[in-house]
Amino acid sequence: MVEEHELKIIKWYAWFYVAGYIWAVSLFIGYALPQTYTIVTGTVNNISNLSFRSSDFWDGIILLVITLVPLPLLIRSWLKEL
Repeated sequence: MVEEHELKIIKWYAWFYVAGYIWAVSLFIGYALPQTYTIVTGTVNNISNLSFRSSDFWDGIILLVITLVPLPLLIRSWLKEL
């Protein structure tokens, strides 16, 4: 059984938890997703004009891999939990 004093602290702390969660989600939606979109589209546009043998081309490919590989891994981990 939880003591009365601890219940008050839990209820008070819950507001910070919810506020932090909302802040993190809004930061992800408002900042991280648009930045990722900008980086990926800019990189694709730039490497489409480069030679296959160019080091800049391969630098762009590596950037795309580093940026995009975590997404399928995240989705895969979510689907495994279902």
